[in-house]
Amino acid sequence: MEALIEAYRSKDIEAAVEAKGFREEAKQMLRDLDVSIEHDPEQVALTAEVLELSYRRKIEEYGFPDFSGAVCEVGLLRHYQNNIYIATEDCESESGYASYFNIYVAETKYGWRVLNSAPRK
Repeated sequence: MEALIEAYRSKDIEAAVEAKGFREEAKQMLRDLDVSIEHDPEQVALTAEVLELSYRRKIEEYGFPDFSGAVCEVGLLRHYQNNIYIATEDCESESGYASYFNIYVAETKYGWRVLNSAPRK
């Protein structure tokens, strides 16, 4: 999550894409839709590609999230399923405004990768 925030701060789309786990996000999404991914790696790859393209387009259209001056740290890390966890990220802005986000993260052979937002439960 630190790598993603740093990519946002430096406005580096390639670093942001590298910090994301589109393949793991695709697997999770397909599992949630009850699509059998074990026998269809092409479906996982295609879904991951679509997720990455959508992410890039969103950044192009809306810009990078503003984390300048914010201090963020991972608080709670809870196991969700398989290699997926829910991380709670606590952030405080320079003005003292505090917020938290629940984010799915995945432990992969390439290290930790950030997926999508998780419910605030």
